[in-house]
Amino acid sequence: MLYSDLWILGDNDHLTSIETDDNGIITNVSRKDIQVDPDKQSFFVTPGFIDTHIHGAFGFDTSDHDPQGICEMAYKLASVGTAAFCPTTMTISSEDIFKCCDSVSKAIDILKDSKRPHADILGIRLEGPIFNPEKCGVQDPKNCLSPKEGMELISELDKKYPGLIKIIDISPELEGSMEFIDMFKERFILSLAHTDSDHDVAQEALLRGAKSITHALNAMNPILKRATGVLGAAVDTGSYVEVISDLHHVHKAMLRLLYSDVFENKVITISDSMRGALMPDGIYDLGGTDVEVKGGRTYYGEGRDLAGSVTYLSEEFKKLMDIGVPEKRCLDSLTVNALRRMDLLKDLSLPGVIEQGRPATFNFFDKEYNLIKVINHGQET
Repeated sequence: MLYSDLWILGDNDHLTSIETDDNGIITNVSRKDIQVDPDKQSFFVTPGFIDTHIHGAFGFDTSDHDPQGICEMAYKLASVGTAAFCPTTMTISSEDIFKCCDSVSKAIDILKDSKRPHADILGIRLEGPIFNPEKCGVQDPKNCLSPKEGMELISELDKKYPGLIKIIDISPELEGSMEFIDMFKERFILSLAHTDSDHDVAQEALLRGAKSITHALNAMNPILKRATGVLGAAVDTGSYVEVISDLHHVHKAMLRLLYSDVFENKVITISDSMRGALMPDGIYDLGGTDVEVKGGRTYYGEGRDLAGSVTYLSEEFKKLMDIGVPEKRCLDSLTVNALRRMDLLKDLSLPGVIEQGRPATFNFFDKEYNLIKVINHGQET
């Protein structure tokens, strides 16, 4: 297949042609040295997007520990431009976390033999249970574990499912958290989340080996002029910063700041979506809690607080571009930054970059940033 004279977002000095083989692999990328006039282009192309924090969508959820449900997420996510993802658990019981790992492992095996276009599974993410119960939000505090208990759980999980767990969220202020980081920093991506820690504690955790902060400015202390909190620690240490960019979790002015030169290429756009994403308004279960989905956001409890999102990466891309985030910052946050944090950028088997040897997986958008077509492993979804 030949896709000719494409305007690749972020490469406005060239028109690009992409050749693929019968297996959906890019065999050649050629470029013409032509100054592209965006006003004369009816569409542009991006690599497939990478979501490293997603609980569910389309009525399915990772914590259901249903392999077929996770496969359905993978099939349907591909159709909205998400090329790879990390199925993400809630703070659930240890028994249910084992079941989730088993189901994700089985889903990976099913998808290996599937001919349907699908988002690749990068591995599982554990959002908890090593959390401060006072900051766990919609998560069930009864399932929170201490870092010592968490060490035992993670060791058992890794022994049974080696290589499956990729990212673990943790509250750094808990007694034993620094020892947890010391123990697992070479094995997993550790991210600071659901935390009451101040700047100094967060900075120590990041310097000890944690790599990122989870859904910035949500479930953590705010950034103030004399108390800069977890986000300030991320600035000082040059750490990765995950952001839910649905315009509900973070104000658009703060988004423009987060995606500016302050963090260089360390911002990772995530959905943090739950099963109500891309579904009608209504009541949906999230980790045992009823969550209302209405008008593009979530509500739970008497305070009508947020409980995850109902967005997806292509929608966040449009919103970020609409509010004026620079296109390269935006595009990198949806693709290479996530791969770089996981040390997967050089893995040619994965999408996220348009180059020879990688899967032919890319998204077509119109000039208003609406998704119009997806090519996934050489197939149109």
